[in-house]
Amino acid sequence: MKLTYIEWPRFKDKISAFTTTRAGGVSDTPFKSLNLSFTVGDSKENVIKNRKILFKDQNLSPENVVIVHQYHSDVFSEVTQKDAGKGVNDVESGVRADGLFTTEKNLALGIFHADCVPIFIYVPSISLVGIIHAGEIGSFSKITRKAIAKIKETYKIKPTEIYAFIGPSSHFSHRIITKDRATEILNSEDKKYGIVKLINDKYNLDLPLFNFLQLRDEGVPRENIDISEYCTYENPALFFSYARENKTGRNMSFIKIK
Repeated sequence: MKLTYIEWPRFKDKISAFTTTRAGGVSDTPFKSLNLSFTVGDSKENVIKNRKILFKDQNLSPENVVIVHQYHSDVFSEVTQKDAGKGVNDVESGVRADGLFTTEKNLALGIFHADCVPIFIYVPSISLVGIIHAGEIGSFSKITRKAIAKIKETYKIKPTEIYAFIGPSSHFSHRIITKDRATEILNSEDKKYGIVKLINDKYNLDLPLFNFLQLRDEGVPRENIDISEYCTYENPALFFSYARENKTGRNMSFIKIK
């Protein structure tokens, strides 16, 4: 089966930015078929084969790929060619972070996700790309806001120079939280974001909105932010979803400067 991708089309002549779908790999159910994570119970042999299939299809050299060893943190790390190859063949060699950025060409940065929010960053004025894995823990640690602040401070740029794409993730209607958790959020400073929604007597958490508002908090203009129409939960033929399947694989999102 042919590999397919969800792409960020706005800057396709300058960067490559995409999320994999689950089609085109060798893994068996429940990881069928392009599972790209070593940490979900799939065989390492299958994952390595799947990554080789992906790299060949995207014309990526493993020596020019950097993958996170993510752990639901707020760490956003700069990487260079000296980091190339990290995380490609095992978990432990990956960069311990939940976000990566670089100004070097042809260095593909990768994160994992099922229902969590992938956020792609591009700054054309300084030719910088970044990618963020924003799950619930990372989102409440303000990883997206901290990442944008770090870029602004490091490179002395205006927020109007920054562009972002919020990639495929679970719609809020499929991220159900307990009443106690909802109350905790509503009693915190984060209540201002309006991310807790009560639907049919169930409390739901809107992580894509949360990260969108963190971008806006840092001054990124609304017109600079693109948002994917895809929900990982509602598209089982395209995406793995932990909320839907529990034991399942992981998609990956990558970004690089061409």
